Amino acid sequence: MSVDHRKPHRRGEPREEAKGTGVRKVTELLKLRIENVNFSGLSIFRPANGRDVEVRPNWFLLVNTKGKGPRHRLIPMNAPVQKALRQIIQNRTNGRVFDGDHTGVTEHTLRSGFQKACERAGIPFGLTLKVV
Repeated sequence: MSVDHRKPHRRGEPREEAKGTGVRKVTELLKLRIENVNFSGLSIFRPANGRDVEVRPNWFLLVNTKGKGPRHRLIPMNAPVQKALRQIIQNRTNGRVFDGDHTGVTEHTLRSGFQKACERAGIPFGLTLKVV
């Protein structure tokens, strides 16, 4: 019988969200706002870079992502991501999803978690790939 020596997954650690959405950078997850996550069955409209953007059901909106000029990204949520975000957000209605006061997740804890995961997987931390 093997023993799992990994630390248990803490509520608020965005592992599932990172795996299930393809969010590019640690800081993108930290920018995610509760009001930009759409769990409803109807589209909602949220301001992003000077205009209203439609956020379809079971998608979320990231505003001010890196790129040439102000950008936003719309990202679909699969069932595991929806479940994880619901657990993290709970009854809160606004603010950042990964708020250090509510989840204990900061840029430092997120980066160190990704770095440890990369080390375990044998992937150089900070490696970026661009497919042209």
